[in-house]
Amino acid sequence: IIDSYLYLNPTKPKNNIECCKLFVKMFSEIYDEIDKPETEYIEWANEVVPKEIENLLEPDNWVTINGKQYLKSYVKDSRNSSAELITLLDVLVPLKKYFKKFNRGLELVERLEKGLPDFYKPELGTILQSLHRAQKIDEEKVVMDAWYFLCPVLWAGHVAEEGNLEAKDMILRSSHAIVKLGHAVSYEFPQFLDIFNGKYHDVLGTEREVYEYDVTGVYAYLMLQYYSLTGDEAY
Repeated sequence: IIDSYLYLNPTKPKNNIECCKLFVKMFSEIYDEIDKPETEYIEWANEVVPKEIENLLEPDNWVTINGKQYLKSYVKDSRNSSAELITLLDVLVPLKKYFKKFNRGLELVERLEKGLPDFYKPELGTILQSLHRAQKIDEEKVVMDAWYFLCPVLWAGHVAEEGNLEAKDMILRSSHAIVKLGHAVSYEFPQFLDIFNGKYHDVLGTEREVYEYDVTGVYAYLMLQYYSLTGDEAY
């Protein structure tokens, strides 16, 4: 059974601004009509999070590569490519804040931090999202999704801000490649690009250049992180 509301408007919005205003108006009027459940307060810090930490430590959530364990992106995924930096950092960043406040979760923090340095690739001079999943066209090109290239660096910056010196070293050693890429694309990042020169690659076969404008925001935030960590006004 589906209980829904239909809002009819006599005219069509002329542009995006009118469309947005109409959406807010429609939503506000319908919101007054729907049932609203009472707020349920959950004891996240002392009940939910400890259980989730136990769940994350289960063997099915880890993959072993070269004798070292990494958190999988997908439960029971046996592929080595399932070890991704963004997965590690999605857990590590909030977990370090949780540990700092409640002094819990140290075992998981330490296990995650052990794998962190392996995502820096000295031969490329930068952090990479996956231990294995850079689509190499030849020895001089690495094509990636721009978001997946820059966002893990941003999240590593959050870990650096929490005092992790290895994370700080990783992102600072990546700075030259990242600044160079920003200049190469004039801060407009194609969805799939060569991380060395910013050249667009039509990986999805769209036959047109597709840009990820949110990545420009990621890049700007990352420059602020660099400035916060170094005090260097070049950023």
